[in-house]
Amino acid sequence: MVVFACAECGAVVTTRVARVALPDHAGQKYGYGLLPSLLEPGTYAVDPGDGRPWQPLQPEPEIYGVRLMRYCITGPADRIGIAPGDVRRTVFIWERLGGCCCGWDGQYGPNLACAKCGHPVATRVDDCGFWQVVWLEPDAVRPVAVAGPVQRVMDWEDLSSTPPVDQRGYWSPQWEASVAVALAHLLTVSDGKQVAVPDGPVAEVFRQAIDALFPPGPPELHLVLAGPGLPAAITDIALVPRHPQTGEVWPCEAGAVVPLAADVWTYLAFHDDRRLLPAAYGMPAGVRRDDPPPLLPNSLFRPNTPAALIDL
Repeated sequence: MVVFACAECGAVVTTRVARVALPDHAGQKYGYGLLPSLLEPGTYAVDPGDGRPWQPLQPEPEIYGVRLMRYCITGPADRIGIAPGDVRRTVFIWERLGGCCCGWDGQYGPNLACAKCGHPVATRVDDCGFWQVVWLEPDAVRPVAVAGPVQRVMDWEDLSSTPPVDQRGYWSPQWEASVAVALAHLLTVSDGKQVAVPDGPVAEVFRQAIDALFPPGPPELHLVLAGPGLPAAITDIALVPRHPQTGEVWPCEAGAVVPLAADVWTYLAFHDDRRLLPAAYGMPAGVRRDDPPPLLPNSLFRPNTPAALIDL
């Protein structure tokens, strides 16, 4: 366990946190509603960045009397993300609290300062369409080891799953982000060759994108689910889980592996969303099943924008 302290004066600015892997949807902007926290309380993740240098919002020259603004919300490499509730002893930098609608999007740079010395240490993001998070600036804070319970690393068999569809019939944004990242890996390991996908839930979320991204023609490679609880499969490409805490990829004997967020992989591997058919003579009058039918989507699955596939 660690806390993060201000690099300028040494004041502690977070509660105790343990490191986890960066979620696939860390850089996602989704819809126009308020989204929950990117990370669980008591955890932190490090964002390596996308290689582009970060610059705060700057005004552009006027064109035909209209002044344009360059919009950028990405930050420097190796920023440390934590849940907003894990921040301690900070104050807002009021002139940097710009946003679009319902909160702050971080486009003006660090907007939280150390309450003791006033040094900018973090950027809070909580505007609509953004996963709520506080990004600690890597050069403004330093980790300090503290006593506390050792983080328990979950066994592969204990990992939870995220349903693909919500009550309204909309696909999960986590699914859209995670499948996009997996597709980027699949494009890389397949070397552009057409890939066959098994029928079922895997095909429902992967096949349409594969048909659009890969060249037409008969498949040369085969993608198969592999991982804990499934029979060992010897195949060209295995779709395997990535541990949410350690980032470890399930080891496999396949020719190549494509990692997928464990909560999405677990659902694909073990949940059966087929609707039950009535019994031969129907249910007795007045008897109702106590298990609800599975939630069905109101549209075909689409991963995040193609830009998400370019990052890898």
